Amino acid sequence: ISCHAQDCSSSHFVPARSFASQRVPVAMQVLGLELNEDTLEFLKEKALMVLLFLPRVLLAILVILLGCRIINCIANRLQRGLESVGKPSKAEEHEDEESQDSTSTRTPTRTFTGKSLAKVKNATQLNPTLVRFAVSFFSNALKCFLLLEGAAMVNIQTTSFLAVLSMTALA
Repeated sequence: ISCHAQDCSSSHFVPARSFASQRVPVAMQVLGLELNEDTLEFLKEKALMVLLFLPRVLLAILVILLGCRIINCIANRLQRGLESVGKPSKAEEHEDEESQDSTSTRTPTRTFTGKSLAKVKNATQLNPTLVRFAVSFFSNALKCFLLLEGAAMVNIQTTSFLAVLSMTALA
């Protein structure tokens, strides 16, 4: 579409030759926005700040994700370890079976010792509900501290969060 200078005055299109004299981008004039040098400088400065801030945010997200995975692994091992308290290991069960099968004079003593140890171990088993609660509390507390550290990595002031967290711990 070609238009002459007098025809274009009533149209919404700006002739191409008028852009050469101006420094404002074409897209901004089409949208009806007029940008001066100060606005462009402001936008450049803010874009640079975002580009400098982006690696911190990505690193904080990476630390939080890896930290959560590590905390979950630790919590699972802790839960398995606490649930196995009081349960005889496979080696002990195998040893008890061998002691019952042997025909030596010490057989009654070993059997008696194995049975008495089994009774003591059964008495010291932890409540599964208590184990799950303790592991969950431990895991969630570590994740809270991890989130606070992630927020501190991106320069978010966390002192007020820590104050609220310590007050809830006291309550």
